[in-house]
Amino acid sequence: MEKDTSILIWKYLDGECTPGEKARVQQLLLEDPSFAEEMSLAQNLQETLQQLEPEEPSMRFTARITEQLPALYRPIHTQADLLPKFLVRLFGGVVGTVAILSLGLFFASNQSLQGKFNILGKYTLDLGVFSNPLVFTAFLMSLGILSYFLMDFTLKKWFLKK
Repeated sequence: MEKDTSILIWKYLDGECTPGEKARVQQLLLEDPSFAEEMSLAQNLQETLQQLEPEEPSMRFTARITEQLPALYRPIHTQADLLPKFLVRLFGGVVGTVAILSLGLFFASNQSLQGKFNILGKYTLDLGVFSNPLVFTAFLMSLGILSYFLMDFTLKKWFLKK
């Protein structure tokens, strides 16, 4: 109950009371001497606080605090691998092997499976195994993935060195 009365007193002093609360405060002031005493103490405290000027910190204190702020907001460098390095290396090795085997098939093939494409009349191109679109697409994909791994490896070394 005492907490409610102190809240009511401060609301009354701050001018935040509803008309019903104002009537209750007026009634308690007339009937309850302890409430009237508590109200007078709160009024004295409020007047004293209003007479005080708020203190401002010294410039040295402000400068010292603002110097420490950048340290609080420095970036946190974390590095977390999404996949274990073993799996990444294994996948890169498999892709590299497929690319090398594809290149070997491309250059070692002397067969002609539908293989002569007529380009610009007299020029002919013998693609051998790569005349099959599926094989040729697999070769291009493996070559692209291998170049991605090599580029990623090189750029990581280059950027982490700086």
